[in-house]
Amino acid sequence: MTSPTYRDDWIDGLLDQGRAEGEAKMLLRVLAARGFAVSDELRIRVESCLDTVQLEEWGDMAMAADSLDAIFGN
Repeated sequence: MTSPTYRDDWIDGLLDQGRAEGEAKMLLRVLAARGFAVSDELRIRVESCLDTVQLEEWGDMAMAADSLDAIFGN
């Protein structure tokens, strides 16, 4: 016998926020490992982004980019 699945929008929102925070943290680690100097403004931009698709796109670009402009288009 299986129990019914209960979904809660508030809990789902917290889980999504946690995923985004993890993606942002890893992106900032990759940038640091690649030797990029991340400004406070850019750090806030990354940390405040809740769009995991966007964070993943930035992360993919960060692997081979030669500048922060190539990643974030500043």
